[in-house]
Amino acid sequence: MKKYIKTIVAVALLFCATSIAKAHPTNISSIMLIEQEPGEWIVQVNTSLTAFQYEIRHAFGENSYASPEEFNELVVKHFRKHMSVKINGEKVELTDGVVVLGHATTLGFRLSGIPESGINDISVKNEGFKNIGKSKSIFSKY
Repeated sequence: MKKYIKTIVAVALLFCATSIAKAHPTNISSIMLIEQEPGEWIVQVNTSLTAFQYEIRHAFGENSYASPEEFNELVVKHFRKHMSVKINGEKVELTDGVVVLGHATTLGFRLSGIPESGINDISVKNEGFKNIGKSKSIFSKY
């Protein structure tokens, strides 16, 4: 679990550092599928804090959270409902949701149920930002 959180934080810091040079638009996000160790995968969603805030307010109401911890819980809940990952045609479970808040915010999940035979096909459906006009995601696998 520590390595999982360290990876999330490291990638989030890298993402924040690259976004300092220019503002990160709310309609652009990145999704990364990262193998931490053989057979241990995480998925990360990176975008502006404003994009996450907009979706949470739209989904749960304007005054739906009173603290960063409550906001993080709603982000995890929202994306578990509106995001899915399929490996080789089989849906995998999003577990251990972690949010790293910042101007550029990162959401990470551990993936449970990756086939031992390896990954031949990946399908990611992200409707987590469906209320943001012209929302686009960039996907990469590491």
